[in-house]
Amino acid sequence: RSAASEGDREKAKRFGDDCYGRKLYVGNLDFRTDSEYLRDKFRKYGPIIDVFVPQDGRGESRGFAFITFEDKRDAQDAVDAMHDSRLDGRKITCNIARPRPPLRDGGRGGGGGGRRGSRSPRGAPSCKIYIGNLPMDTQEGELEDIFGKFGRITRIDLKTPSRPPAYAFVEFEDERDAEDAIKDTNGMKLGRERLRVEFSRSRR
Repeated sequence: RSAASEGDREKAKRFGDDCYGRKLYVGNLDFRTDSEYLRDKFRKYGPIIDVFVPQDGRGESRGFAFITFEDKRDAQDAVDAMHDSRLDGRKITCNIARPRPPLRDGGRGGGGGGRRGSRSPRGAPSCKIYIGNLPMDTQEGELEDIFGKFGRITRIDLKTPSRPPAYAFVEFEDERDAEDAIKDTNGMKLGRERLRVEFSRSRR
C-alpha cells in the first residue's frame, strides 16, 4: 500500500493536481439533484471534502458534479458502486476525474519560456476554447457531458447559425483543464463530424 501511495503522490506532483485519484466526475444528473443530496448518497464510501455542482447563468445545475474524497480508495469504492446506478430516476455515470496537467510556466522542465504557442493547438493558452464543426442539432447538454469531465466549466456559449456547421465556446475555471480538453477532443467524432477544438482567439 505504501508503494502505491508513493506512486499516487508522484503522479499528483507530476500533474500538479493534489486531488488526483480522489476526485470523481458524476454525470447525467437530474437538474434537481443538489450538492447536499449527493453528499448524503456518497458519504457511505468515506469522508468527503468537497461536492461541486456547476451551475449555468440562471443558477441551475448543469447536470454533472465533482465529488472529492479524502482517500483515493474511498473514491474508487464509490465509482465501483455508483457507476451506471440510478439517482433521482436517472442512470448516472461515475468515474475518477481526469488529472490536470501542470501550468506551463510551473515547470514540466524543458520549456522555460512558458507561453510559446508551439505546444498548444492554435491560439494562446487561455481558459476559453473554441469548438468548431459541430452538428446543427448539438445541444448544450451534450457539450457539458463531453467537456465537463475535464474540469469546472464557467460558461458555455453555443452558436447555431442559419447555415452549418454550428460552433461553441466553452470557458473553464482553469487554463490547464482547457488545454487537457483540447488535447483529448480535437478531431473526435460527434455524429458524422470531426470536431475542431482549439484555444479561443477571442478573450471576451
